[in-house]
Amino acid sequence: MSQLILQSHNESLTSCSLDELDRRAKLAELCMNHALEQQCWDLVQRHRHEALVVQEEIHRRLNALEDFPGHIGTRLAEWTDDTADSWSDQDDATWDWADTTNESPDRPGPWHG
Repeated sequence: MSQLILQSHNESLTSCSLDELDRRAKLAELCMNHALEQQCWDLVQRHRHEALVVQEEIHRRLNALEDFPGHIGTRLAEWTDDTADSWSDQDDATWDWADTTNESPDRPGPWHG
């Protein structure tokens, strides 16, 4: 019976958004800390397990996103020479910050008062 509940719980994690998973992980950690204060060791173990399972699902999803070709969220530490070269080869006009502020002489940006 407990195996069926665990399987159902894991399936429900796969249908959660990343925000919901983050909330679940934080709640499990909060509950674990409260159980530690109360010295309820079985609850500490249960909430710690919950936090680890949820964090594992979050990491699995983030890794899947980073492995997706063309993903713009690649971590800087994982840049290869190829990705660094392609970054520097981009058209400078793309990064002309004056074009992205929506400023004009008649309508200055919000930081100009």
